Amino acid sequence: MKSSLRKEIMVLWSVLAIMAVNANETLISGVESDDTILKFVSKFSLAFSTYNFVDLLSFAGTFFLLMYIYKEPRKFNLSGAIVSAIFSFLYIWSFSYKTANDTSILFGNSFQIFLTVMMFIGLFGLFYIIFEFFCVLLEKQGTCNGKKEEFGKKHFFIGVCMIMLGWLPWLIMNYPGSVAGDTIGQLGQFFSGEVNAHHPPLSTFLIGGCVKLGEILIDRNFGVFLYLLLQAVLGSVLFTYSVYKMYELGISKMYCVAAMIFFVFTPLFGLYSQWLQKDMLYSEFVLMYVLLMVDILRENKIDGKKTILLFTVGMLVCLLRNNGIYVIVPTYIFLAIYFRGQQAGRTCQHVHLTVVERAKNSIVWCRVFDLKRKRHIRMIFLAIATVILYLCITIGLYPILGIKNGSVREALSIPMQQTARYLRDHGSEVTEDERNALEGFCHEYEKMPEIYDPTCADPVKDIVNVEIRNPVGYFKAWLKMGLKHPETYFDAFMNMNYGYLAPNEQNVEPDLSVSYDQQLVDMGLRRMQKDTPVQIFSKIVFINVAFPFLRYMTMPGLYTWIVIVSVALLIKYERKEAIGLLVPEIMTILVCLASPLCNGLRYELPVVFVTPLMIAWTWYQVKAP
Repeated sequence: MKSSLRKEIMVLWSVLAIMAVNANETLISGVESDDTILKFVSKFSLAFSTYNFVDLLSFAGTFFLLMYIYKEPRKFNLSGAIVSAIFSFLYIWSFSYKTANDTSILFGNSFQIFLTVMMFIGLFGLFYIIFEFFCVLLEKQGTCNGKKEEFGKKHFFIGVCMIMLGWLPWLIMNYPGSVAGDTIGQLGQFFSGEVNAHHPPLSTFLIGGCVKLGEILIDRNFGVFLYLLLQAVLGSVLFTYSVYKMYELGISKMYCVAAMIFFVFTPLFGLYSQWLQKDMLYSEFVLMYVLLMVDILRENKIDGKKTILLFTVGMLVCLLRNNGIYVIVPTYIFLAIYFRGQQAGRTCQHVHLTVVERAKNSIVWCRVFDLKRKRHIRMIFLAIATVILYLCITIGLYPILGIKNGSVREALSIPMQQTARYLRDHGSEVTEDERNALEGFCHEYEKMPEIYDPTCADPVKDIVNVEIRNPVGYFKAWLKMGLKHPETYFDAFMNMNYGYLAPNEQNVEPDLSVSYDQQLVDMGLRRMQKDTPVQIFSKIVFINVAFPFLRYMTMPGLYTWIVIVSVALLIKYERKEAIGLLVPEIMTILVCLASPLCNGLRYELPVVFVTPLMIAWTWYQVKAP
């Protein structure tokens, strides 16, 4: 292709990309039906937002990025095209649900359809450029063999101290710490002695035990601070160890330093470190589990000591959050398939050996075969053992300890929302049988249309029966209604998940209020800090939410996209077996899609904690010899 034609295509490509980005906040304009060319042109001219010279700078950046990528001809990147198409669809679709709770602004009339198609093409081009840029960077780097230099105890200690120094101001100035709404319930259960499995009992006992210990030593306020301090120390050790693993993999010192800066200075971590809730400790143990997997996958083996350690940490993950088992068991299954596949590969290689070579290597091969066989069987055993022990604890031990079962409604956020939306939009079509089934599901089901919140299941969940009468009947009715209006069910699902599917929604949940809930006051807890520290840290949190680039770190969808890109790169460069390290993150995202909130960053916190290591792992696998 001639140089001048290539540049013209790049200019057009850059223009479309920037137009798509600038149109993303004005899709709603022009929904009214107008057919004249003049009105079409008028609406088109109003369909873009401009911010001084930002669009010009963005155009220049996109154009020069294209020039850098295509200095030399490159083959069509199928992986990049698939990822770009997925991202473009998710971004536009999620934006529509964020704005209008449905797809009306995408397909309202011919103008909206035109604008939607233009946005898709432009965003596709932009995402494809970015993906290609990452591929060029990867391909220009040398092999990644891992570093032999020792990451000494001194460096490790410095790293832990740096993270603690970054978090301590949040802990001290907000003493004793903020308390989540769910944690109020956990503390109430602990001190009343009426613990149930609505929240993970292990988390309830750990939090309540620390508060009780603090009461013995000083007061209950100190107990809250003690739990947060211990949690912060564990987090600082694990994050530093993750940086050590990156360095050990051969990742550049610059990236390791950037990861440390991310952990130390991102307000998100300081904010969560002073918030008393179950999510941060759970996320830390997920990170610990992934760190153990790094060595297993890298060394391609697992000995008895690591098996016990992996099983122990995996069980703690299962017990620190009620959906943790859905993260751990699939990981064991993937590892079993991975190790079994390797055994099959070795077998095929052995079949192609000559008779003489077989005779020479028979003894060695038998030993290797036995080792490979044990590994995948060991993973299957861990999966089965985890399920059995988890059931023994939850079904057998909990009743012995007087711990009551939690409500099944906690796992039904999506069906509940779909039912409520159906009643809101198609209530007149509900049959007598369906009505009877709904009465066994919710004693006040008539209120569902009124209290239905498209982005949060809590209002509906609060009126659903604790014990659902005739659950089979309800799900039959739910299925019948869904078959009649599948688009309503799809809309309800998307409304509950758009924040996880694209980086377009922020949700920083921890509060920095100057007062405690009356229930906490009744328990002997009280806020100690003055207004000024709260105002200072609130401004810092606002910077995290509003500052360019930094604000994306508070968007759950960003971390989902990073996982998708990592998987795509590992597939593209034929490192599929390395996806094993990403299975806990993938399963966490799937769990988020069934959560009661459309954009809960705390639900995706395990992915946030693992992200720097996940990026480093992807880089290492692609560049490994």
